[in-house]
Amino acid sequence: MDESDVSSSDGLDLVVNEINDVSHKDSITFEILHVVKEGQSQHGLKHGDYHRYRQYCSRRLRRIRRSLNYVQ
Repeated sequence: MDESDVSSSDGLDLVVNEINDVSHKDSITFEILHVVKEGQSQHGLKHGDYHRYRQYCSRRLRRIRRSLNYVQ
């Protein structure tokens, strides 16, 4: 094994480590379960009112689609 084999292996390890570092820094976490449970309890499911919760979800989706200019 000569020096060129060692240096190319070290270079590859360096690139892999840099990629791993970048992927961890760019990750975003959301507390989705907490947000969903809070929305459910505030908009009908606390009392088992599925119709009210469905209306809330429909209105919320319509507002999001309208703000993003998405057409179904």
